[in-house]
Amino acid sequence: GVNFLFSPKILSVLFDKKYDVVVIGGYYTLTAWLTLFVFKVRGKKVVLRSGTHKYSESNTSALSKFMKRIFIKYVDSYVAYGTFAKEYLVSLGAKSERIFIEFDTVDVKFLREKCIDENCLNADKRNIRKKSLGLDGKIALYVGQLIERKNVITIIKTAEQLNTIIPELTFVIVGNGNQSDSLKSYVHNKNITNVQFVGSVKYEKVAEYYMAADVFMTMSVSDPYPLVINEAMSFGCPIIISRNCGNSIDLISNNGF
Repeated sequence: GVNFLFSPKILSVLFDKKYDVVVIGGYYTLTAWLTLFVFKVRGKKVVLRSGTHKYSESNTSALSKFMKRIFIKYVDSYVAYGTFAKEYLVSLGAKSERIFIEFDTVDVKFLREKCIDENCLNADKRNIRKKSLGLDGKIALYVGQLIERKNVITIIKTAEQLNTIIPELTFVIVGNGNQSDSLKSYVHNKNITNVQFVGSVKYEKVAEYYMAADVFMTMSVSDPYPLVINEAMSFGCPIIISRNCGNSIDLISNNGF
Protein backbone atom coordinates (compact mmCIF):
# COMPACT_ATOMS: atom_id res chain seq x y z
CA GLY A 1 0.00 0.00 0.00
CA VAL A 2 0.84 3.68 0.03
CA ASN A 3 1.88 5.66 3.09
CA PHE A 4 -0.12 8.90 2.93
CA LEU A 5 2.45 11.01 4.75
CA PHE A 6 3.15 14.06 2.62
CA SER A 7 5.48 17.06 2.87
CA PRO A 8 3.90 20.18 1.27
CA LYS A 9 7.31 21.87 1.10
CA ILE A 10 8.33 19.53 -1.70
CA LEU A 11 5.89 21.13 -4.14
CA SER A 12 8.12 24.15 -4.77
CA VAL A 13 11.03 21.80 -5.47
CA LEU A 14 9.08 19.60 -7.88
CA PHE A 15 8.10 22.55 -10.04
CA ASP A 16 11.54 24.17 -9.99
CA LYS A 17 12.66 24.20 -13.62
CA LYS A 18 16.34 23.76 -12.79
CA TYR A 19 15.77 20.05 -12.04
CA ASP A 20 15.75 17.70 -15.03
CA VAL A 21 16.10 14.37 -13.20
CA VAL A 22 14.73 13.14 -9.90
CA VAL A 23 15.83 10.08 -7.92
CA ILE A 24 13.00 8.58 -5.87
CA GLY A 25 13.91 6.30 -2.97
CA GLY A 26 10.94 3.94 -3.02
CA TYR A 27 7.29 3.80 -4.02
CA TYR A 28 5.44 3.59 -0.71
CA THR A 29 4.69 7.26 0.03
CA LEU A 30 2.26 9.77 -1.38
CA THR A 31 5.24 12.08 -1.88
CA ALA A 32 6.91 9.49 -4.12
CA TRP A 33 3.79 9.11 -6.27
CA LEU A 34 3.31 12.88 -6.54
CA THR A 35 6.96 13.30 -7.52
CA LEU A 36 6.59 10.68 -10.24
CA PHE A 37 3.42 12.32 -11.57
CA VAL A 38 4.82 15.88 -11.63
CA PHE A 39 8.10 14.94 -13.33
CA LYS A 40 6.38 12.82 -15.98
CA VAL A 41 3.91 15.64 -16.72
CA ARG A 42 6.89 18.00 -17.02
CA GLY A 43 8.58 15.56 -19.42
CA LYS A 44 11.53 15.01 -17.08
CA LYS A 45 13.39 11.83 -16.18
CA VAL A 46 12.65 9.72 -13.13
CA VAL A 47 15.07 7.26 -11.51
CA LEU A 48 13.87 4.78 -8.90
CA ARG A 49 16.35 3.61 -6.28
CA SER A 50 15.18 0.44 -4.56
CA GLY A 51 16.47 -2.36 -2.35
CA THR A 52 13.21 -4.30 -2.07
CA HIS A 53 13.48 -7.96 -3.06
CA LYS A 54 11.25 -11.05 -3.17
CA TYR A 55 12.29 -12.30 0.26
CA SER A 56 11.67 -8.96 1.95
CA GLU A 57 8.26 -8.66 0.27
CA SER A 58 7.01 -12.24 0.64
CA ASN A 59 3.75 -11.13 2.32
CA THR A 60 2.93 -8.33 -0.11
CA SER A 61 -0.71 -8.21 -1.20
CA ALA A 62 -1.84 -8.48 -4.82
CA LEU A 63 -3.07 -4.86 -4.68
CA SER A 64 0.30 -3.64 -3.46
CA LYS A 65 2.12 -5.47 -6.27
CA PHE A 66 -0.33 -4.02 -8.79
CA MET A 67 0.40 -0.48 -7.58
CA LYS A 68 4.14 -1.14 -7.74
CA ARG A 69 3.80 -2.31 -11.35
CA ILE A 70 2.04 0.94 -12.25
CA PHE A 71 4.72 3.02 -10.55
CA ILE A 72 7.58 1.09 -12.16
CA LYS A 73 5.97 1.31 -15.60
CA TYR A 74 6.50 5.08 -15.69
CA VAL A 75 10.04 5.17 -14.30
CA ASP A 76 12.84 5.82 -16.83
CA SER A 77 15.65 3.89 -15.14
CA TYR A 78 16.42 2.12 -11.89
CA VAL A 79 19.18 1.75 -9.33
CA ALA A 80 18.94 -1.54 -7.45
CA TYR A 81 21.15 -2.16 -4.49
CA GLY A 82 21.88 -5.81 -4.99
CA THR A 83 21.11 -8.65 -7.40
CA PHE A 84 17.96 -9.67 -5.52
CA ALA A 85 16.62 -6.11 -5.84
CA LYS A 86 17.24 -6.14 -9.60
CA GLU A 87 15.46 -9.46 -9.99
CA TYR A 88 12.47 -8.11 -8.08
CA LEU A 89 12.24 -5.01 -10.28
CA VAL A 90 12.31 -7.22 -13.39
CA SER A 91 9.51 -9.36 -11.94
CA LEU A 92 7.42 -6.19 -11.64
CA GLY A 93 7.95 -5.20 -15.26
CA ALA A 94 11.17 -3.18 -15.26
CA LYS A 95 13.43 -3.75 -18.26
CA SER A 96 16.70 -5.38 -17.23
CA GLU A 97 18.85 -3.17 -19.46
CA ARG A 98 17.56 -0.07 -17.66
CA ILE A 99 18.53 -1.34 -14.22
CA PHE A 100 21.90 -0.43 -12.71
CA ILE A 101 23.16 -2.34 -9.69
CA GLU A 102 24.89 -0.51 -6.86
CA PHE A 103 26.51 -2.44 -4.06
CA ASP A 104 26.02 -0.59 -0.79
CA THR A 105 28.98 -0.62 1.54
CA VAL A 106 30.74 1.09 4.40
CA ASP A 107 34.28 2.42 4.58
CA VAL A 108 35.80 -1.05 4.28
CA LYS A 109 39.24 0.38 3.57
CA PHE A 110 39.30 2.05 6.99
CA LEU A 111 38.04 -1.13 8.68
CA ARG A 112 40.51 -3.37 6.87
CA GLU A 113 43.38 -1.06 7.80
CA LYS A 114 42.26 -1.20 11.42
CA CYS A 115 42.14 -4.99 11.22
CA ILE A 116 45.67 -5.11 9.77
CA ASP A 117 47.01 -2.62 12.33
CA GLU A 118 45.48 -4.66 15.14
CA ASN A 119 46.58 -7.98 13.60
CA CYS A 120 42.97 -9.04 14.09
CA LEU A 121 43.25 -12.41 12.33
CA ASN A 122 45.89 -13.64 14.74
CA ALA A 123 44.34 -16.20 17.13
CA ASP A 124 46.38 -15.09 20.12
CA LYS A 125 45.41 -11.45 19.56
CA ARG A 126 41.77 -12.51 19.28
CA ASN A 127 41.95 -14.32 22.62
CA ILE A 128 43.51 -11.30 24.30
CA ARG A 129 40.75 -9.11 22.89
CA LYS A 130 38.09 -11.53 24.14
CA LYS A 131 39.47 -11.33 27.66
CA SER A 132 39.51 -7.52 27.51
CA LEU A 133 35.78 -7.67 26.72
CA GLY A 134 35.09 -10.16 29.48
CA LEU A 135 34.59 -13.02 27.02
CA ASP A 136 36.07 -16.46 26.67
CA GLY A 137 35.89 -19.49 24.37
CA LYS A 138 34.32 -19.27 20.93
CA ILE A 139 32.17 -16.23 20.07
CA ALA A 140 29.17 -16.07 17.73
CA LEU A 141 28.38 -12.38 17.24
CA TYR A 142 25.25 -10.45 16.26
CA VAL A 143 25.32 -6.68 15.77
CA GLY A 144 22.13 -4.77 15.00
CA GLN A 145 18.71 -3.71 16.17
CA LEU A 146 16.69 -5.98 18.43
CA ILE A 147 13.47 -5.71 16.44
CA GLU A 148 11.09 -8.27 15.00
CA ARG A 149 12.30 -8.34 11.39
CA LYS A 150 15.90 -8.92 12.54
CA ASN A 151 14.72 -12.28 13.92
CA VAL A 152 17.19 -12.30 16.80
CA ILE A 153 15.01 -14.89 18.54
CA THR A 154 16.23 -17.49 16.03
CA ILE A 155 19.83 -16.81 17.07
CA ILE A 156 18.84 -17.14 20.72
CA LYS A 157 16.97 -20.39 20.08
CA THR A 158 20.06 -21.69 18.29
CA ALA A 159 22.07 -20.80 21.38
CA GLU A 160 19.50 -22.64 23.49
CA GLN A 161 19.94 -25.81 21.44
CA LEU A 162 23.74 -25.60 21.66
CA ASN A 163 23.87 -24.61 25.31
CA THR A 164 25.07 -28.02 26.51
CA ILE A 165 26.30 -29.41 23.18
CA ILE A 166 29.01 -26.76 22.68
CA PRO A 167 29.45 -25.23 26.15
CA GLU A 168 32.49 -23.17 25.09
CA LEU A 169 30.40 -21.21 22.54
CA THR A 170 28.92 -17.86 23.62
CA PHE A 171 26.40 -15.86 21.57
CA VAL A 172 27.09 -12.14 21.99
CA ILE A 173 24.25 -9.75 21.10
CA VAL A 174 25.25 -6.12 20.45
CA GLY A 175 22.45 -3.61 20.02
CA ASN A 176 19.08 -2.48 21.37
CA GLY A 177 15.50 -2.30 20.18
CA ASN A 178 11.86 -2.77 21.12
CA GLN A 179 12.40 -6.51 21.61
CA SER A 180 15.26 -6.10 24.09
CA ASP A 181 13.16 -6.86 27.16
CA SER A 182 11.27 -9.80 25.65
CA LEU A 183 14.47 -11.41 24.34
CA LYS A 184 16.20 -11.01 27.69
CA SER A 185 13.15 -12.46 29.44
CA TYR A 186 13.22 -15.47 27.13
CA VAL A 187 16.88 -16.09 27.92
CA HIS A 188 16.24 -15.71 31.66
CA ASN A 189 13.11 -17.88 31.75
CA LYS A 190 14.75 -20.64 29.69
CA ASN A 191 17.94 -20.46 31.77
CA ILE A 192 20.08 -20.01 28.64
CA THR A 193 23.57 -19.39 29.95
CA ASN A 194 25.47 -18.96 26.69
CA VAL A 195 23.87 -15.66 25.54
CA GLN A 196 25.31 -12.30 26.54
CA PHE A 197 23.53 -9.00 25.81
CA VAL A 198 25.92 -6.08 25.44
CA GLY A 199 23.44 -3.33 24.55
CA SER A 200 24.36 -0.34 22.41
CA VAL A 201 28.03 0.56 22.14
CA LYS A 202 29.91 3.30 20.31
CA TYR A 203 30.95 2.51 16.74
CA GLU A 204 34.63 2.39 17.67
CA LYS A 205 33.85 -0.19 20.35
CA VAL A 206 31.86 -2.38 17.94
CA ALA A 207 35.11 -3.02 16.06
CA GLU A 208 36.48 -4.71 19.18
CA TYR A 209 33.61 -7.20 19.11
CA TYR A 210 34.09 -7.91 15.41
CA MET A 211 37.77 -8.60 16.03
CA ALA A 212 36.93 -10.90 18.95
CA ALA A 213 34.29 -12.89 17.04
CA ASP A 214 34.82 -16.36 15.59
CA VAL A 215 31.66 -16.13 13.45
CA PHE A 216 29.07 -13.47 12.66
CA MET A 217 25.34 -14.26 12.40
CA THR A 218 22.28 -12.46 11.07
CA MET A 219 18.95 -14.22 10.59
CA SER A 220 16.66 -11.41 9.38
CA VAL A 221 13.27 -12.29 7.94
CA SER A 222 13.42 -9.09 5.90
CA ASP A 223 16.48 -6.92 5.26
CA PRO A 224 17.28 -5.06 2.03
CA TYR A 225 21.07 -4.88 2.39
CA PRO A 226 22.46 -5.11 5.96
CA LEU A 227 25.80 -3.31 6.06
CA VAL A 228 26.89 -5.15 9.19
CA ILE A 229 27.87 -7.96 6.79
CA ASN A 230 30.36 -5.64 5.05
CA GLU A 231 31.70 -4.60 8.43
CA ALA A 232 32.08 -8.15 9.75
CA MET A 233 33.79 -9.35 6.57
CA SER A 234 36.22 -6.44 6.77
CA PHE A 235 37.45 -7.98 10.02
CA GLY A 236 37.69 -11.45 8.54
CA CYS A 237 34.61 -12.90 10.24
CA PRO A 238 33.04 -16.03 8.72
CA ILE A 239 29.38 -15.25 8.00
CA ILE A 240 26.13 -17.10 8.67
CA ILE A 241 23.37 -15.15 6.93
CA SER A 242 19.70 -15.58 6.11
CA ARG A 243 18.82 -15.55 2.41
CA ASN A 244 16.24 -12.89 3.33
CA CYS A 245 19.12 -10.40 3.41
CA GLY A 246 19.55 -8.66 0.08
CA ASN A 247 23.34 -8.96 0.06
CA SER A 248 23.41 -12.68 0.86
CA ILE A 249 23.76 -13.54 -2.84
CA ASP A 250 26.24 -10.76 -3.67
CA LEU A 251 28.68 -11.13 -0.78
CA ILE A 252 28.38 -14.77 0.30
CA SER A 253 29.20 -17.88 -1.76
CA ASN A 254 27.39 -21.19 -1.24
CA ASN A 255 25.18 -19.83 1.52
CA GLY A 256 22.84 -22.53 2.78
CA PHE A 257 20.53 -20.55 5.10
